[in-house]
Amino acid sequence: MYLDGFYEVRQDDEIVLPYTHNKFLDNGMRGFISIIACGSVCLTCAGGSYTSGIMLPASDWNIYLGNDTTTPTLPTMTILTSPIGNSPGTAPNNKTITVKDGSLNGVWNVVFTAVWNPGSITGIIGEIGLYARWPTNLNYKWDVSTCSSFVTPATTMGSRLCVADNEFTAITIDSSKSVAVNWKLQFAFE
Repeated sequence: MYLDGFYEVRQDDEIVLPYTHNKFLDNGMRGFISIIACGSVCLTCAGGSYTSGIMLPASDWNIYLGNDTTTPTLPTMTILTSPIGNSPGTAPNNKTITVKDGSLNGVWNVVFTAVWNPGSITGIIGEIGLYARWPTNLNYKWDVSTCSSFVTPATTMGSRLCVADNEFTAITIDSSKSVAVNWKLQFAFE
């Protein structure tokens, strides 16, 4: 089995960047390992009212775009180098998550899709980042011991694709078209 991630960029229906292999950053890898290695979640609450919980990556995710074309990806990066808009970047107008069941062919996908409406972003795309609440506790068990608390890691970048690493050429945003980015996480037998 292997785990891989890919980005795709579209302007309206035109694919301007076909699915391209991404780099997982330290936070992204810790998040995946933490989820896989977590043997149990212990919620303790007095009075029978359970208001505690664990916030996992899909509870708060975003894809942001940046215009930097010279800074290579480093595993310790947590934000885009030069986001489009105020940091962490201009949020997409629409977001969806879709899942493909791989029980028939041995390939499972989770696709995070972010769409910016025409005119909502301008400039060039030189870097793309997936942000999420990556749990970084590598223990086999997560404990929450108060009714009002959540285990809520910070939202940080866990995956990045960039021009500086020769993963794609800069994309000029056509402000008359929507921009869609798909980030596909693929699990497969090999």
